[in-house]
Amino acid sequence: MKFIVNKEENKKEIKNGYLLVINTMIGDADGYDTVEVGYFKEEELHLLEEVIDLCERMKNAFPHGMGGGDDYHDVEGFLRWFDDGAEDYDIDNADIAHLAPFEWSYSPDNWGDQNSLTDYYVLYYKDDIEYDVSIEM
Repeated sequence: MKFIVNKEENKKEIKNGYLLVINTMIGDADGYDTVEVGYFKEEELHLLEEVIDLCERMKNAFPHGMGGGDDYHDVEGFLRWFDDGAEDYDIDNADIAHLAPFEWSYSPDNWGDQNSLTDYYVLYYKDDIEYDVSIEM
């Protein structure tokens, strides 16, 4: 057996700023996925606070877990940050267009169920160095 190292770097472009990492669960722990939102500049921390508040509302929306067919469309702010294919997607999001992925995490089984938010955390990047960020609510 021979191992050949690919000399081509697969380096992720890291910008200076804050990155929100949202972990999601597929079904009843059939798998996991991650949604990244960012990078937030210092002058955009109010937007980071807004999406963290949304994450808290999403966590509280289904305290006993999501069931089949449950979704976050009715959670205040969800349709501002995530285009979920919903007809009532909030198109008034020009101020966050450069930050949001606008796509929530879905089950790969084609049932169309949204993955449930399990937790989130924030990272800070400065000059290609990653720092953990503590959040005081």
